[in-house]
Amino acid sequence: MAQRVTMQHIADAVHMSRASVSAVLGNKPHCFVSEKNRAQILQTAARMGYTPNLLARGLRNGRTNMIGLLCTSLQSEVHQHETVLLTNLLMEHGYSSNIVYYKGEMSKLRTACSELMARGCDALVISRAQHGEENEEHEIVNSFTDKAVFLYAGNPEKISDRDIVYDFRSGFVEALAYLKKLGHRQVKMIQRRFDPKDPGMIGFKEALHQLRMGSGDAVCNVPEIQDITPEYMKQFFQENPFCTALICRNDLVAMRVIQSCAKLGVRIPEDFSVIGFDNIVSSEFSSPALTTIRQPLETAAEETVKLLQNMLEGQSYPIRRSLPSSLVIRESTAAKPSAPVKLRNISRKKSAV
Repeated sequence: MAQRVTMQHIADAVHMSRASVSAVLGNKPHCFVSEKNRAQILQTAARMGYTPNLLARGLRNGRTNMIGLLCTSLQSEVHQHETVLLTNLLMEHGYSSNIVYYKGEMSKLRTACSELMARGCDALVISRAQHGEENEEHEIVNSFTDKAVFLYAGNPEKISDRDIVYDFRSGFVEALAYLKKLGHRQVKMIQRRFDPKDPGMIGFKEALHQLRMGSGDAVCNVPEIQDITPEYMKQFFQENPFCTALICRNDLVAMRVIQSCAKLGVRIPEDFSVIGFDNIVSSEFSSPALTTIRQPLETAAEETVKLLQNMLEGQSYPIRRSLPSSLVIRESTAAKPSAPVKLRNISRKKSAV
């Protein structure tokens, strides 16, 4: 293993004192090194591959400017975008990031917290954390540090002073109110897999109740997105003849619904309205362009960094802890149709003999 390059190595190479090298590399205000010598030190440090020892710096001044970012998921476009936004914004404020993917598994979370704190992280950010009064994630993190921000999706009732929450319910209320204004009354949700704690499903049901649009079981579950086939949608329309609009748990589900409807001859939005959730990049370019619900990812990153600055730097920035999701209106929604969906027979071209 190659030996780590230290300030002493650089000092020996440039024939100057270690104090002078430390003053230049640390950008210290009391540095009296000439511009010529400063340039020589910086060039030598770059040539030798010097990197600062953050843990040693932390032992000296109590700070490493390193943040541990723990993620429950990195598969979806939304979670990836959130991680990029957080790391870029932290970098702009002088913080580096250590990213750990713990899959939402508590044993992995405990190990990750232990390792990140041992590396000298000043604070932790738990992305898409669970929420609840008695929460194992919070208990595990709190056993390692009191400097942590919990960034979670939910429908906020009680928010602690270390929480930033994506308010899903507000987005569903806006979407349902928009559909109601268009004349729709029977609206259902399709989601991939059933999860009784899913904040999207909970927010949708609460929004239905708030707007007095609920009737019967309003949520349909499919094992996988690929199971949303023309046959599935045909059965859906037969079992729900008065449903005129769907809100899908994510944009990919919505796109699959639109694709299957097209194969049945069901026109979107003339015959049926569809709304997605997440506002992924491709939602704007689907055909028709997808009406969807947007999560405030940029605002969440900004509020998270401000909360960290309050914790670590003694700042007193006001923090927006509940961040409402919002409706993005495009082309996949329209006024309630005058008649129920009629399934058209799609003739298949016969192959040439």
